[in-house]
Amino acid sequence: KNLNARIDYQHKFRRKDEMLTFSYMLAATRVRTNSTTDYFNAQNMPVAYQGYVSDDKTNFQEHTFQLDYVLPLNKSNKIETGVKYIYRPNRNTIGVFYDGEGIDVASRFNHSMQIAAVYSV
Repeated sequence: KNLNARIDYQHKFRRKDEMLTFSYMLAATRVRTNSTTDYFNAQNMPVAYQGYVSDDKTNFQEHTFQLDYVLPLNKSNKIETGVKYIYRPNRNTIGVFYDGEGIDVASRFNHSMQIAAVYSV
């Protein structure tokens, strides 16, 4: 499942070409994969189980916030400045469950990334 959304707001001031813009963007993906593997009539198998179930859950999100301001100085010059912040929380869970002799395995992965920037032109 994917979700993408965006909201933008722009305010224009009385002064020509002076404006403030706020933007928010969301990108999200959720994936769940579940599979079953069974061994029937197997001979001389190198493992002591008859099958296994694999369950994988992934959740990825990206939130982006941005604020921009434009200030005209004269007809040919202006100042553009802004800030941007990106937040990416990611999670993944994997489980493997054996039918018969085998050690069940579970793995959880959490990772978040934060990026911030200030700029001016």
